[in-house]
Amino acid sequence: MPRIVDHDQRRSELADAARFIVAREGIDALTIAKVATVTGYSTGVVNHYFSNKRQMLLHTYISTVERARNRLEPLLAGTPPELDACLRAFLPINEAQRDEWLLWFSFWGLAITDERFESEQRSRLLGAQEMFRMVFAGLVEHQSLPQDTDVDFLAQHCVTLINGVAVQAVFDLEKWGSERQCDTITHALALR
Repeated sequence: MPRIVDHDQRRSELADAARFIVAREGIDALTIAKVATVTGYSTGVVNHYFSNKRQMLLHTYISTVERARNRLEPLLAGTPPELDACLRAFLPINEAQRDEWLLWFSFWGLAITDERFESEQRSRLLGAQEMFRMVFAGLVEHQSLPQDTDVDFLAQHCVTLINGVAVQAVFDLEKWGSERQCDTITHALALR
């Protein structure tokens, strides 16, 4: 009887390997063969899911953004949502999330010259802003922020700060621990 393969799980494993390679060795090191080696699958298996490096990178980028979104979504259900917990869901506060940021940095470089990657980056950036708009709207609704708070501006500002803090934290996590990352953002947003 043929073995049943969970294709979503397999794609996830391949994306994890790609993220690991990019974080450790850079985007130039990412190849179908290297992903096959890291996962223990044949290059034929990897090629079954991704016909080229670009396709694999795009899938890995999207799945990495989804991982961050999945960490944040349950936090949005809090009443009110806890801003520090939401920030921790996005920021490079541990090695796994640092690897995500290293992948995103690599992707951003490609988005400069590739329209599809640029479009995906723009879409994901707007998605992050929308999620943080929901965080701030929840804080306004529960009277943790004034009713006249411009939640759209605050969300855009917050995502900008997240990106800037992440750049520093990724390259110096020892000095930029999770508390400093969150405190820097909330202080800059004038929320502390």
